[in-house]
Amino acid sequence: MGGTWNSQNKILPGAYLNFLTNEPLSITPGDRGTVVLLQEMSVGTEGEMYTITALDSSEYPKDVDAGDKLLVNEVLKGAKTAIVYNLGTARDAEAVATALAALKTVSFNTLAYPYDDVSDTAIKTSITAWIKTMRSDEGVKIQGVLANSVADD
Repeated sequence: MGGTWNSQNKILPGAYLNFLTNEPLSITPGDRGTVVLLQEMSVGTEGEMYTITALDSSEYPKDVDAGDKLLVNEVLKGAKTAIVYNLGTARDAEAVATALAALKTVSFNTLAYPYDDVSDTAIKTSITAWIKTMRSDEGVKIQGVLANSVADD
């Protein structure tokens, strides 16, 4: 007789089976929504979006390197899907404004901008204003994650 049994009140005659399952995986893919990552990429076309999941990374551009994948891998530790918006090699205010315009029609939960140079202060301010506009005027409840930026309540 397999398994460990506690005393119980058997109601019907017959065999009572005790099933044991395997332990869950210690590392599981995230399951908490979609993150858009505004990222500089060394390959691919500026302005393209790549949808990446923990199980499917086929949408990456050809010859993508480990440095370009690093932030996406970190995002996928907590999110189900990462949408990478390719800012190209120069992340200027114009590229970010184009990205924000393109993202108006994309369904996501969180927008991440991981850069923190002195020149990025104006960009982070514009992203914050865009998120507030989307939340108040459009009714789209998204969040922003900006490097070294003070959180709003």
